[in-house]
Amino acid sequence: MGKTQKTLEEMDVMDDFLVNAAALDQELGEEFCRLILETLLQRQIGKIHITAQKTLQGILPEKRGIRMDV
Repeated sequence: MGKTQKTLEEMDVMDDFLVNAAALDQELGEEFCRLILETLLQRQIGKIHITAQKTLQGILPEKRGIRMDV
């Protein structure tokens, strides 16, 4: 079973690609993340700093990699 690509209209905030693209945008990324955190936590959030999620490519490209930052 291979991966299927979604169109932009089919994506939502649960899609890693869409959220990462929005969060890492140089102009609006921090504001985007701050607004999401304020909405979820229902409180004001000050200035935040965004760091990209680091991933390692596996030996087999069809397999998923692992996170090493936990």
